[in-house]
Amino acid sequence: MTVKNITSQRSDVQDYLQSQLDELVAGSLADATVNELLSALLGRLAAAERGSYFREAHEDKANGFYSRRLEAGSLPLSVKVPRTRSGAFRPSILPSPYERSFPAEKRELVMSLI
Repeated sequence: MTVKNITSQRSDVQDYLQSQLDELVAGSLADATVNELLSALLGRLAAAERGSYFREAHEDKANGFYSRRLEAGSLPLSVKVPRTRSGAFRPSILPSPYERSFPAEKRELVMSLI
């Protein structure tokens, strides 16, 4: 992977996140709780990562989402996690398999999104 590809992917993810945040702000942000806002942001970040995954894995296809309950410190989150048909994709923002709370370094990242 070249530096140009990495820069392009980073720009694509930033553009996607900005458009999603704009959509949230234009919608019912006033009615959203911190938990709902953070859950939506993490789900959309994972979806953007799945989009990047498809650039490398052309043969794989999207296969909807599944709900995952997580904890970020004392905040309970319900995240819609994107999946693929092959099952090979796993968003890097998620805790390890079978874990429901974020490790310290990821928890700090998640909490900084608030």
